[in-house]
Amino acid sequence: MSLTINDLGITQDEIIDRVVERITSDVMRSRVSDEYGDAREVPTPFAQAIEKKLVASIDEAVEKVALKHVVPNVGEVVENHCLQRTNEWGEKRGEPVTFTQYLVARAESYLAEPVDFNGQTKSEYGTHRSGWRGTSTRVVSLIEKHLHYRIKEAMEEALKSANSSITGGIEKAVKVKLSEVASKLKIDVKTK
Repeated sequence: MSLTINDLGITQDEIIDRVVERITSDVMRSRVSDEYGDAREVPTPFAQAIEKKLVASIDEAVEKVALKHVVPNVGEVVENHCLQRTNEWGEKRGEPVTFTQYLVARAESYLAEPVDFNGQTKSEYGTHRSGWRGTSTRVVSLIEKHLHYRIKEAMEEALKSANSSITGGIEKAVKVKLSEVASKLKIDVKTK
């Protein structure tokens, strides 16, 4: 008497599924033992390579969607997004402003903030210390620092140029004087 697969209660499709599942499992996972002899499954190098390709493919697809749909709308969202000042309980205070209006107002207040001669605000100086005195605004301080840097740079360059000119002039003068002295010197050699 011969048995067929159907006699065992398994269809040919089920056998194919089981064989494919086993091969896939062996290709994707391997068993390793740790120092105590405990076995565990880890991804095979093939599985790791597949995962890398999959992640790269997903990243590429997400980037395409972002470039097509998100990036073009970011400017509009930023321009039209309204900010609303609230108190500590979330109650609205003042008028809502667009992000651009908020950014401009914040920049203006930053530049107009009083600073001391080091360019520090009172809060940057330290509230626990005394002796802070506002001497100008931040924008004036920043301009003064920039001008100081540029003037210092120009003066150093001018000094280098002057030093090289002076050095060259001194060298020429010394050579001229040495040649004059050499021409006036008379050397007599007498033997007895």
